[in-house]
Amino acid sequence: MKPTVQLLFAFALLFCGALRADPITVVTEPWPPYVFMQDGQLRGIDYEVSQHILLDLGYQPDWRLMPWKRAQHEVLAGQADAILDITVNPERQSQYHFPAEPSQTASRYCFIAPASPFPTTISRICAACASAYRPATAMATTSSIRPTT
Repeated sequence: MKPTVQLLFAFALLFCGALRADPITVVTEPWPPYVFMQDGQLRGIDYEVSQHILLDLGYQPDWRLMPWKRAQHEVLAGQADAILDITVNPERQSQYHFPAEPSQTASRYCFIAPASPFPTTISRICAACASAYRPATAMATTSSIRPTT
């Protein structure tokens, strides 16, 4: 084999290894519109943003939707590497590694019963709305895949 062909073959092997992504199993509960299944495909803003970030970081995510308690159990038992959209509390801080900056911040949403006429003034909106609070959430991981600094 010519030296040039050998060199090209060596570079091809080197770059093929660099293109291979590390697998990571991410679990979460279906939570439309953030993460949900539609026509057999995962959809939702939290899924799409997280998928993009994980791919950019060199991971090949394997997404699994399941009930919330099972998702937490899977991560703590080592059957999954990360859980998406988990809120931070003291107990969870001792169990998971949370990023320094959450993927989302708190927001308030207004829900109006479908049978109610749509309110047209601020005072009517305030009277008709049931407010919901969504706390900051993040993708938490177990300590085994903590980023190194």
